[in-house]
Amino acid sequence: MLLCPQCGQPRIRLGAVKAQLLELIERRPGLAIKALHKGLFVDRQSPTWRSPRDRPAVATLNVHISQLNEILREHGFAVQRRDGGYFLISIEEIAA
Repeated sequence: MLLCPQCGQPRIRLGAVKAQLLELIERRPGLAIKALHKGLFVDRQSPTWRSPRDRPAVATLNVHISQLNEILREHGFAVQRRDGGYFLISIEEIAA
């Protein structure tokens, strides 16, 4: 979809965090926010995850997802939360 099938890199220009976030969501649809946090910040400094309602960690991810959505909308896609997990969907799915 948005990742190159040969090299696995995003077909659109993204910063390192957003590229990794997109890769996690596209390769493992339905990841919960804690799994996204763990996968995204494994090698980076981030707010510490203490509980599912840990505001700094959740806020950080929500900001990245919001910014990623601004970029993805130009390409007809969006990241959306459904059933407790995050999915990459086409804009057409949102309208339906």
